[in-house]
Amino acid sequence: MGLQVVRNVATSLAVTAAEAKLYMKTNYGTDADEDNIVEELIYSAQRFLEDMGGFSIASSTWKAWSDRPCDLREFIIPMQPIISIQYVYRIDDIGTETALTLNTDYYKKGLTDLTLFFSADSSDGVPRGGNVANYYPIRVEYTAGHATVPDDLKIAVMTLVAENYINRKDTTMTGIQIVPHTAIQKTAGYCRQRIF
Repeated sequence: MGLQVVRNVATSLAVTAAEAKLYMKTNYGTDADEDNIVEELIYSAQRFLEDMGGFSIASSTWKAWSDRPCDLREFIIPMQPIISIQYVYRIDDIGTETALTLNTDYYKKGLTDLTLFFSADSSDGVPRGGNVANYYPIRVEYTAGHATVPDDLKIAVMTLVAENYINRKDTTMTGIQIVPHTAIQKTAGYCRQRIF
């Protein structure tokens, strides 16, 4: 499965550079270079927590697709919670995308943790039943995350930003926890998968 985020940095980051600087108790004035470093660390920390936990922190547009035909006619959408689904496409053998219609070609199960189920026969008359090889790959464009980022997720991002701002080198020693305990604790209730 492939996954791509289409992020507007100005509106889809969990915290601002000013919030992160205040959290870190850093006062370097109006140095634009340092602000850029902090913003890059925010983006990196947020994406790391999202990838590791399988959830989207701030409202962002995502594109997910199957690299092969959907097994069992279902597609589990990664990066929850889902705010809305914009498009669902079926991709045929030559790469042509056809938009699918909700409640005709596919159905949703769940409120914010969604799985899509596809009809055995679609409106174009192409059979989908029986053989998994008859199913086409799927691409979904959707919005996931929190319209207002919860405080505990903001703290998790800022904790990771502070750690990476202070320790700007790779750590390879054994026995050192790479992700601060506070970040793990604050994201625990949101994670779809436990890999920390």
